[in-house]
Amino acid sequence: MDPSLPRRTPAKSMDSVRPLTPELRKLIKQKTGVDYETTADLPAKLVLNRSPHLSDVSLLAGVSELSLGWCPRIMDVSPLAAVTTLNLSYCNVSDVSALGKVTTLCLWGCTRVTDVSALGGVTTLQLNGCTGVSDVSALHTVKHLSLCGCTAVTDISALGALTTLSISYCTRIVDVSAVSAVPNLSMRGCTGVRNIKDLPKRVQLILLQPELDDETDEEEEVEE
Repeated sequence: MDPSLPRRTPAKSMDSVRPLTPELRKLIKQKTGVDYETTADLPAKLVLNRSPHLSDVSLLAGVSELSLGWCPRIMDVSPLAAVTTLNLSYCNVSDVSALGKVTTLCLWGCTRVTDVSALGGVTTLQLNGCTGVSDVSALHTVKHLSLCGCTAVTDISALGALTTLSISYCTRIVDVSAVSAVPNLSMRGCTGVRNIKDLPKRVQLILLQPELDDETDEEEEVEE
């Protein structure tokens, strides 16, 4: 690493500083243009999206904002418990129980994830397309939650206190009365909802408004 560049990760004891493997060092240089030598040198924000050979993420545990989308060989994410903002879109992960203290967590397209009960402490949680997730009752303390395309979800009665909720294209949801007071609510394509006329007028309008491209805009943001 160029000694003239400031170190952006928090200072660590010498015992915790580890050299990067040659493979990881090469990958990060390809992505960033900077040759980082140790874990202490790594920047606070690191984007390693679309790295098909990346599997071991243990040396990335000290990065604050980490994007690992479209890295299909990543399976064990338990070392990333202290990351603040984490993108694991379309990774091959199934166990996310260690990620309950992550502030912003994106799990778009992680279809092997089934248990999200440990993620109630996450502030912003994106589970778009997580078709294996069915029980979301533990997510009642999440502030901003997207369940877009989570077609196994049927019961959202615990989610009424959220600030932002998207259940767009959750076609098995029948009753949305419990979330009618959520300030920012998206329900496009919820074709299973019944008794629409009995819902508050605001919720009726949300259900019946034409489909827009805002979900596509979200995906573009994830890819950054």
